[in-house]
Amino acid sequence: MYCHTLTDPSILSEELVKNGAHTLTLFAIHTPARLFEKDHDAAKAEVTKRILAGLNRYLKEPIESCLAVDEEGNPCIEVKTPQELAAEIDLPQGNIFHGDLRFPWLPS
Repeated sequence: MYCHTLTDPSILSEELVKNGAHTLTLFAIHTPARLFEKDHDAAKAEVTKRILAGLNRYLKEPIESCLAVDEEGNPCIEVKTPQELAAEIDLPQGNIFHGDLRFPWLPS
């Protein structure tokens, strides 16, 4: 996890920079593609919920209270599943390592 905009705010509009906005990037590696095969959208929502809950375990206040919201009141979060990464940037099953993890990280 990292905050790109602490050192390089150029990815934000001038208005967002002036308002003190930042971006936070979290890579949830490796979330298996098979988790999203049955009900993609429900699994994506559940994974998003669990990632936020995991972050909240280490914070004094819920991360949700710090998130910008869009015009409809939805938090400005972008979540990409392995299937979406495969479709958008041609990563096999969304895996940045181009294959499943092997020993010693997974049992044979």
